[in-house]
Amino acid sequence: MYKFLDFYEELLPHSREKYEYHIKDKFEKLNFIGQGVDDLLTLCQKLIDSYLTQGISGNPYLEIAAKFNADVHEYLERTIN
Repeated sequence: MYKFLDFYEELLPHSREKYEYHIKDKFEKLNFIGQGVDDLLTLCQKLIDSYLTQGISGNPYLEIAAKFNADVHEYLERTIN
């Protein structure tokens, strides 16, 4: 019985350290991905604004950027609500 207790006492600090590292690493990766998506949305919106101020419509890049923006915003609304 005592050898099991000694094992758990040694295991707990390692487990806590690994758990905290995992949580921190996961948060950093999610934050990195979120920032990348935000940057991409900003670039798409700038592209859309640029084309629209120049009076260009029907351009395939404009359509792709507009669809991407709409799809991401729809996804965010579904997941937040």
